Amino acid sequence: MSGAFNNVSLTLTQGANEQDVIDRLDDILKDYGGIGAYARKDQLSNRFLSEELKQQKTIATIFPIIFFGVAAFLLTLVAIPLGLLLGYGLCAFMAFQFDTDLYRIPLVLGINVYAFAALVVIASSIISAIMIWRNLAHLDMVAVLKTKE
Repeated sequence: MSGAFNNVSLTLTQGANEQDVIDRLDDILKDYGGIGAYARKDQLSNRFLSEELKQQKTIATIFPIIFFGVAAFLLTLVAIPLGLLLGYGLCAFMAFQFDTDLYRIPLVLGINVYAFAALVVIASSIISAIMIWRNLAHLDMVAVLKTKE
């Protein structure tokens, strides 16, 4: 059989009415055994691809939030004790350097100083995490993955 075909795929121009094209195509092909045209939204493969893209979008939004949240938490967990230790060392060094024969500066650091320093680190990490998240939320992940470095 020459010139026979089993499938027809059409691309509609912008502004074309999908249902009118389907009705006209059904009228043309009914004499040749056409069993009915249907839109892309009704195709099974389109459903699979649409669901896969929805799943990828969910993964692209949830995983970065979890990753950056854990990273910020661990960084803060490491930064607070290290910052307190370095801060104490810097204060002790400055107090030692300011000592002279005429006066001496005592090193007095209360728990409120350490609490304030830890609060500043926690607030800074939360603010920076929110800023990073807002910047990432506005990115089109498909466009980012397509760009060349």
